[in-house]
Amino acid sequence: MSPRIVHGSEVTDMSQFPFQVALFDPVTSPDGSQFCGGVVFSATQVLTAAHCVVDFGSANLGSPSTIAVFAGAPDLSDTGPDAVISQAKTLSIDSHYDPTTNDHDIALIDLATPLWTGSPPATINKIDPIDDSKLDSLLNSNATATVSGWGCTSPVAAGSDTCAATLPDVLNEVDVPLVKQSDCVSDYTVDSTPITDNMICAGAANLGADANTDSCFGDSGGPLTVPDPADSTKKVLIGLVDAGEGCAQDGFPGIYTRVSKLTAFINATDPSLGTPPPSLSGDAEVGQTVTCDPGNWTGDPAFSSRLMRDRGGAISAVTAFDATNTFTVPATVGGANMFCEVVATGTDATRSADSAEVSVPPAAVPPTPPVPPAPPVAPTGKVDKVAPRLRVAKKSCTKVSCTLKLTITDASPSSGIAKVKATLGYTRKVSCRTHGKRAKCTKHVRRALSATGGKGGKFTIVAKRLTPGTGYRITLVPFDKAGNRPQFSTITSIRTKPRHQSLLG
Repeated sequence: MSPRIVHGSEVTDMSQFPFQVALFDPVTSPDGSQFCGGVVFSATQVLTAAHCVVDFGSANLGSPSTIAVFAGAPDLSDTGPDAVISQAKTLSIDSHYDPTTNDHDIALIDLATPLWTGSPPATINKIDPIDDSKLDSLLNSNATATVSGWGCTSPVAAGSDTCAATLPDVLNEVDVPLVKQSDCVSDYTVDSTPITDNMICAGAANLGADANTDSCFGDSGGPLTVPDPADSTKKVLIGLVDAGEGCAQDGFPGIYTRVSKLTAFINATDPSLGTPPPSLSGDAEVGQTVTCDPGNWTGDPAFSSRLMRDRGGAISAVTAFDATNTFTVPATVGGANMFCEVVATGTDATRSADSAEVSVPPAAVPPTPPVPPAPPVAPTGKVDKVAPRLRVAKKSCTKVSCTLKLTITDASPSSGIAKVKATLGYTRKVSCRTHGKRAKCTKHVRRALSATGGKGGKFTIVAKRLTPGTGYRITLVPFDKAGNRPQFSTITSIRTKPRHQSLLG
C-alpha cells in the first residue's frame, strides 16, 4: 500500500497560486500564528470558511481586530516586497451558517487596506468561482482538483483533533480527485455527518490508497481549484476547505464548501458598513456608562454589541452580547484600552466591525492603612519547617488560553500558603542569521503567570495569548508563609486547541 500523503509539494512560484492567502493573529507574526487559509476575491476582499472567523464552536462572529491577511509570498516568514499584510476591517458570515452541521461554512473578510492598487501584481490576484452548472460533471468524472495551504503535512487519524507535527512556513499544494456527490454522502453516513448540497468532497473515497491525498488542520478556508472549463490556462474556485474525518483517511474524503452554491451570500450588500463606522461615547472611566453607536449600515439590520479590551495585547470580551449597546465600564478595563464590537444581522449575511479604541484610566483605589505582617508561625506556636505540596487538579484549554486548577496542602504545623510561582515555557522559530546567511533559529521563551484564589489551598492559573494547536510547559512552585518550598518544581504540559472546526481546520 502506498504511503498516505496530505500535501504533495512546496510552492516556490506564487504566480501559480496568486489567490492564496493566510489568516493570522496580528499581535504576532504570520509564521508564528497562521491558523487558516483564504482566497482573494478582490483587492479588498478575501473569502474563507465561517468557522475561521467565529468564536470556536459557535456562530458568534469574532472581532475583526484579531485577524490579518498575509498574501503574495509562499513563505510566511518572508518580509520582502512581494509579501503584503492587511488588517481585517469587517468580518461577514452567511447568516444561515450552522456550526453543528458545517452547512453554509463561508465567510468574507473586508480589508482595511487593499492588497494591490492599479493592476494586480503577478503574485497576488483574485480567482472567480466556477459556474455551478459545470461542476456536477467534474464531480461525476472524478476530475482532478488542487488544494493548497500552510496546514498539517502529516496524516491524522480519524477522531483526532490536532496535528502532531509543526505546521510548515512554506505553502504546499497537492492534487486530489473529486468525488461523486452520492459517494460523498455515502462515505459520511457511517459517522452521521450530513453532506448537504452546499458541500462537495475530494480526496480518498473508494478510490484506493494511491488517492489518499487531502487537506488538513490549518488549511481551513483555503482554495480547492480546477482548470477553467472555458479557458484551461486559468484556474477557477470550486471549494473552500471545510471539514473531514481525520486527514487522508481511507473512505473519508475531505469536505469542502461548494462556493458556487452560495453566491447569494457572496453578493449580499445587506447589511454593509458605510461612514461613520461604530464608535464609543460616554465617560471612559470604571463604573461609568458608555454607549456603542453601531455606525451607518445599509439595509435595516438587527444590531448587537459587546465591549472588548486591549486590542494591542490579549483581546478579550469583557461583556456578553447586548442588544441595548449600553455598558457600565467594568474594573477589568481600568488601565487598559477598550473598544466595542458591533454585529449587524441581515437576510443573507451577518457582519461585525469594531470601533476605535478608547483609553480607560485605572480605577481609583482608596488608601488603606498598613497592617504589620503576622509572624510565620503556626497556631500551635511550633515553627513551620515543612514544604507545601502541590497537585494539578484540572487542566482545560481553548484555542488561545489554558486554565489550571491547583490544590496545595501544607502539613501541620502550617504557617499558611503564601503564593504559587508559575512560569510558562515554550520554543518558537524566529528568523536569524548564521554565518551571514538567513536561517531559522529556535528561541526559548519564558513568561511569568499569575495565580489567583488561595482560599482552602485552591489556586487558579490562566495562561492567555497562546498560539492555537501548540504545546507548552508550565513550571509550578508553591511557597508557604514561612518561606518553605519543595526541593523540586512541578512541571505540567498543556496544549491549546487548534483554531478550526472540530474535524479539520
